[in-house]
Amino acid sequence: MSCAAAAVLPYWMARVAMARRCLSDLEAWRQAKRTVAQCLDALRGSGAQVFHDVRGDGCRLDHVIISRRGVFVVETHSVPKPWPKAKVYVQGRKLLVAGQYLERDPRVAAAAAARWVESFLRESTGKRFVARGIVAFPGWYVQQADPPGPVWVIEPKALAALLDHERATVTTADMALAAWHLSRYVQRTRYVRTDLARAA
Repeated sequence: MSCAAAAVLPYWMARVAMARRCLSDLEAWRQAKRTVAQCLDALRGSGAQVFHDVRGDGCRLDHVIISRRGVFVVETHSVPKPWPKAKVYVQGRKLLVAGQYLERDPRVAAAAAARWVESFLRESTGKRFVARGIVAFPGWYVQQADPPGPVWVIEPKALAALLDHERATVTTADMALAAWHLSRYVQRTRYVRTDLARAA
């Protein structure tokens, strides 16, 4: 019995350690999303409409901003810092986090999410809105070697300053129209999720 327990114990200890890491990573991601949400909610003071946790077709959008300066889809990327002064470096297609390439480039998901929002708004409003994808790295210094590309990579606290430099391309009426349709969609999908949860 002792020999069997000694053989099995390392396996279960490894499983417990893995579960703890997963829980820690999940909590870090939730905290990162809360941090980004707080930064974005501050934009409401300038008239922007902000939506959180929008469930698209086959995708989930962390945050959507509809403002006079455009439509933006913000994806949160949570990565623990290996050392205090580690940074995110962006140059063209190159994206390095603490000197390393990520397994998956988050800009791809952000661009896909932006395309979904454009498609949704075009179908629901009959008007064309251009959506820009944004990847937010809360707590990281982001060094941008070139002018920002189609998808911005930012520390979320810098977003308000970036938007201040954008031209107002959306009329107040179109902004209200887009926000109304997206809010109705969010309400419908939340009701569906609630009904499914009750049925289960």
